[in-house]
Amino acid sequence: MTTRSFLGLPLRRVAAVLFLVTVALFAVGVALEKDGHAEPAAAVTEAPDHAEGGEEGGHDEDTVTEEVGHDDGGESESVLGVDLESPLTVTLAVVGSLLLAIGLWFTDRRGVAAAAVAGGLAFAVFDVAEVAHQVDASRSGLAVLAVVLVLGHTAAAGAAALNVIST
Repeated sequence: MTTRSFLGLPLRRVAAVLFLVTVALFAVGVALEKDGHAEPAAAVTEAPDHAEGGEEGGHDEDTVTEEVGHDDGGESESVLGVDLESPLTVTLAVVGSLLLAIGLWFTDRRGVAAAAVAGGLAFAVFDVAEVAHQVDASRSGLAVLAVVLVLGHTAAAGAAALNVIST
């Protein structure tokens, strides 16, 4: 059988590149989401000026807090029972993606390609759940990024699957 290719690259290498791109986008998404969680749950505002009997500056140092619409309940976010923001989960996802990419790039073993199919589909399932989560949280930018990850992981799994079939 002949090895299938896309733009001159064997499909296993196309899948490897897709895993590298998706892991980079995943890392960006995690960083952006963590930045979004750094927003304070309450806004602090100064009380109105009070010009009381010769007080200098005329400012009352009391502050008022108002709720801003974040209700995380102090819980970390989990998708399908997996805490996607835990350092362990992020590390495992990144290392797993990198190992799959390296394996696909340097070997033509069916077992590596089959593992890439399983890994890509598993990542895509979590990505779909993350899309729903981000839509529920009204974070459209992160939802779009999660959709891109679904497409990237699905494409990587598809390219790896075609590699399994053609070898």
